[in-house]
Amino acid sequence: GKVFCWGKGGRGQVGQGKGTAQDYLTAVKVARLPGRAVEIAAGFNHSLALLEDGRVFVWGKFQKQTEDKVDFEDAFIPIQVDFNGVAVRRIWAGYFHSVALTSTNQLFQWGRLSDKAVSAHPDVRKQIDAGETQLARSTVVRPVSVQVSSEWVMDHDLEVSLGTDLTYVTASSLDRPLVWDWNLSPVPLDLFEPRCVDLVRSHRVRRVVPGWQHTLYLTEEE
Repeated sequence: GKVFCWGKGGRGQVGQGKGTAQDYLTAVKVARLPGRAVEIAAGFNHSLALLEDGRVFVWGKFQKQTEDKVDFEDAFIPIQVDFNGVAVRRIWAGYFHSVALTSTNQLFQWGRLSDKAVSAHPDVRKQIDAGETQLARSTVVRPVSVQVSSEWVMDHDLEVSLGTDLTYVTASSLDRPLVWDWNLSPVPLDLFEPRCVDLVRSHRVRRVVPGWQHTLYLTEEE
């Protein structure tokens, strides 16, 4: 359907067009979204919409870009994200980054790395190493493929949750949650985070939801 938004709009995240850097106390329709949305997501200062034809549009903080240039400016109207012509079927947003699942069962990630984040992934390094400013050296503006198994990304109950830099996945074909950082290489949660060893070994975790500085786990037990 149509997408409406309200709240803080200083970075363009409400999607009302140039010169509308203000807060909205009532819901307003997102401007110039070229189609019917079937899924939406919101991060700290950015918004996303997935259209019924598989296109993804973003708006908000540092989302403005063209085919051959990244401006690192705020986008006050929806701008299409390029997945090389491949349709997208799911989208998720974290505080500073976003993830999309394409119709070819590929996961892509893009967004800003926090001050503590590092990455050895060649496609991530290619983008941030070319940056001429500190902002450019911490922002991945073009989606990069995550190294995933096609088996679990096809699960109907796939759940993806994004935190500050981490992304968590649960699915019926996984015996334990997976997590990845900006290296984009998923690993079992208990191997990535030692504090979760006892939890993962004694419970089957159905969902992981990260907050700002805490994390929630939902298990199968009644």
